[in-house]
Amino acid sequence: MEYPEELIKGVPNNTFLIDNEFPSATLFEFQDRARTQRADDCTEESINWMDDEGAISLLLQQRKEATGEIQFKAGAIVLSRDKIDSLRAKLILKNRFSYERRETDGNAYHGNLLLKKDTPIAIKKMLVSYIALECFVSLIPNDNIA
Repeated sequence: MEYPEELIKGVPNNTFLIDNEFPSATLFEFQDRARTQRADDCTEESINWMDDEGAISLLLQQRKEATGEIQFKAGAIVLSRDKIDSLRAKLILKNRFSYERRETDGNAYHGNLLLKKDTPIAIKKMLVSYIALECFVSLIPNDNIA
């Protein structure tokens, strides 16, 4: 499968940003959520693939099911797939870190960054820091907030 050059990650609020413009590593922490049991024993971090501008508008208009409020109030972080691929090639991350396209109802752009659940904490910390520091391209603020 071919993937676009960039992907985006929603930013719920400014606590996930440094100086209101750069992602903190906490935005990319792989959380083991009970609702996402996978056969490949990976933990998911949701992303959207930037096939076109529709990926951005869909993400920035996304609303929380429970309350109906905008989910990504601080906007979206654009990441370089090329930089993500260079991470995947690192020996320490081989067979541990990957990505996928996994469309959901109403979101053809949806995908996930994937990390094996048994990845040591020290490696997870290095990974999320590298993503925040080296894979970051830009921040797209959410102008849908009234």
